[in-house]
Amino acid sequence: MAHAWEVGNLASGIAASSWTWSNGASTNRAYLNDGRMDKTFSVGSVASTVNVVVDLGASTSISAIAVLNHNLSTATAPTLTIATADDSGFTTNVVTQKSTTTLNQTAPRHKDHILQFAAASRRYWKLTFAWTGSFSMTLGEIFFATPTSLTRSTIFGHSQSEKYFTTRFESYIGETRGHFLAGPYRVRSLSFADLTASQREELFSMYRETRGGSLPLLWVEKYEAVSTAAASDNQEVIWGRLEEDTLSWTEDDFGIYQPSKMTLTSLSRGVGF
Repeated sequence: MAHAWEVGNLASGIAASSWTWSNGASTNRAYLNDGRMDKTFSVGSVASTVNVVVDLGASTSISAIAVLNHNLSTATAPTLTIATADDSGFTTNVVTQKSTTTLNQTAPRHKDHILQFAAASRRYWKLTFAWTGSFSMTLGEIFFATPTSLTRSTIFGHSQSEKYFTTRFESYIGETRGHFLAGPYRVRSLSFADLTASQREELFSMYRETRGGSLPLLWVEKYEAVSTAAASDNQEVIWGRLEEDTLSWTEDDFGIYQPSKMTLTSLSRGVGF
């Protein structure tokens, strides 16, 4: 299955008042689209179900929504459903864009999820979160996107790692102390080989959109566009920055190109915890 990517959050420009939670939660709503994951919005303790209606201000074509740096992995049986309507009260022309999906709770894919579906141009979107019992949900970012798919997958043998930012001190008597700063960060190696000219340009278009890694990249591990519930493997997403400020290629046979490797490191989370 192909990969996909997006750079700009299509909800980045809307006001905090555009996020209406069913339980009235309003403090720090601006954190939901501030371009950061480490500042989290808290819904407060809710029994079983809570939803948020998002007013994008105008009909906007959307084909994926990512929920990033959340704590739903600690809830019991968490699910997410996505719907649209012609009015903010969700009474007219209500359409389920993505059926109720059980969120993957397995680390390291347990804190960021993406649900993808056929593109729909609507103004009002509703995300319904559900779980068993009472739970206090936190969210770092909600990302509205229209991901661009790549026609070539990364090569076999790609790699992934995790890291933390810490400081460590060692005294003259051998005592060591550490201080946690942020993390965990997911680090994904993006290695491609034997590309055609058009596949090479797809990759370079993605790189150029990030301005050499200066803008964050939403990396979708497996692209899909269906309304049915997403399987666990199709929910994987990383929001981070490319570490390389240079991307190059070589042509080792006629019309066959080998691009240099890219490394994607997720944005910070858990800062100061």
